[in-house]
Amino acid sequence: MQYPSIAVAALLALSSVVVSAEGFDGPYVGLQFGTAEVDTNVGVTGDDDLLGVHAGLLLSTGPLVYGAEIDFDELSVPLSGGSGELDTVSRLKLRGGYDLGGALVYGTTGFAHARTSDLGDDNGYFIGLGAEFDLPAPGRVGVEYLSHAFDEFDGSAVDVDADTFTLRYSFNF
Repeated sequence: MQYPSIAVAALLALSSVVVSAEGFDGPYVGLQFGTAEVDTNVGVTGDDDLLGVHAGLLLSTGPLVYGAEIDFDELSVPLSGGSGELDTVSRLKLRGGYDLGGALVYGTTGFAHARTSDLGDDNGYFIGLGAEFDLPAPGRVGVEYLSHAFDEFDGSAVDVDADTFTLRYSFNF
């Protein structure tokens, strides 16, 4: 999967004109890219790159930071044995963390929805950890690891687990 460098450049240019809130407080939008690895209880596996978008709101009370986020990843994880592809993952997230003065460490959990090309789609959950670093421009960079579980995918006896690791860039408003 090739990353659309024009979109990334446009978002970086936009960040120079957006009015920013201080630190990790307020609304944000951004891009993420990384990798996904899928495993099932029936031996079907796969991995590939992913590209996604996210939007959310963080609130801070002193060093404690909490909020909510939605995100969407487009990917094409080919599953072994020609059993289809994992095409998209959407999430509704709750986030909570600690502001270390320019760095935010956080945990996240929530609802996930996965869609495949041949196996249908299903709802599941995820848990994860992340870190973000405030930039001088109105934005921040971060990394995030999420572990997903989709039990009895689309009514089948197949349990699907997916791990994602992403690099993120967010614009503060």
